[in-house]
Amino acid sequence: MGSIIKVGKKEHVSFQIKDHIFRCVVTKHASIDSIIHYYERVIPEGILEKGKIIDSESFEMFLSDCVTEWKLKRKDMKFLVPDSTIFFRQLDVPKDLSKEEIRGYINFEIGSTIHVPFEEVYFDFHLLDDELEDEKQQILLFAVPEKVIQDYVARFEEEKMTPVVADVAPLSLYRLYMQDHLDDMNEQVMQLEWDLSSINISIFHEHKPVFMRNITQYFSREDWELTQHDNLVEWVCKQDEKVEGELQDSLIEVERVIDFYKYTMNKGEKEVTKIFLTGDHPKLMLMQKWLEDSLGVLVETEKSLDILSKVNMDVPHRFILPLSLCLKEV
Repeated sequence: MGSIIKVGKKEHVSFQIKDHIFRCVVTKHASIDSIIHYYERVIPEGILEKGKIIDSESFEMFLSDCVTEWKLKRKDMKFLVPDSTIFFRQLDVPKDLSKEEIRGYINFEIGSTIHVPFEEVYFDFHLLDDELEDEKQQILLFAVPEKVIQDYVARFEEEKMTPVVADVAPLSLYRLYMQDHLDDMNEQVMQLEWDLSSINISIFHEHKPVFMRNITQYFSREDWELTQHDNLVEWVCKQDEKVEGELQDSLIEVERVIDFYKYTMNKGEKEVTKIFLTGDHPKLMLMQKWLEDSLGVLVETEKSLDILSKVNMDVPHRFILPLSLCLKEV
């Protein structure tokens, strides 16, 4: 699977950036069996909003502290594009185009026949179906605002790091999941990355992404007591009834996506056969039970992945996204 930008030769650092948290895994190689360190730190409120830097000075100070304390200067690094900034849509393109010709076609047509909600973009695509009528083939287009990527790249470079890859979280996570499921071509897997501040929903069929959506989760830091232990963060809920009520509302949104995929996208002929649940929400196991009880669909977590037995350190499950990015070759 591709990535939004690719430069450089090798990586050492993998970053996940959410509105509420900053995570990092440091490895010797592009693998999950060569981990040297892992870190996380709470991002103060008001610095990021839906993945965009809204307080540049504070973000630069925050990033500088992390890079200095974690000794990340002069290292190659990869990062996950903020989920809420990603735009995707299915497109039909001429059937006789090669992959490189499709890239040129998209470059030429973006802004005219291919409409995206921002002016300058980085993009990638995946072939979905070449059996369409009228000499067309179907692709899934991913696009992110160029300015968002450039803002992050500029800050990383100011801290003497070299950005080599910006990747899309659902694709990165599925790259890890697929290591254990190469032969499961008929599965229709919904990935749920359920974090404190958002839910990332993606559906894969025949190892290809066919649906993606990011849902902003209502999140008030006043509902949580947080403690920074060395390089890890612990969140303890202070308002269980309130938070669980909000999670129930979000569960309804997930059920609507499942119905949309089955009935609107596939006219009742296809449906989600498995849910792969990940994320940093402290009530993740409760949500696993709710999903199983309400949907009757198999719900698996990272505990089901044999490949994670190769991880050479005892890394908390919430680091699965930066861990998945470690596998991305440059």
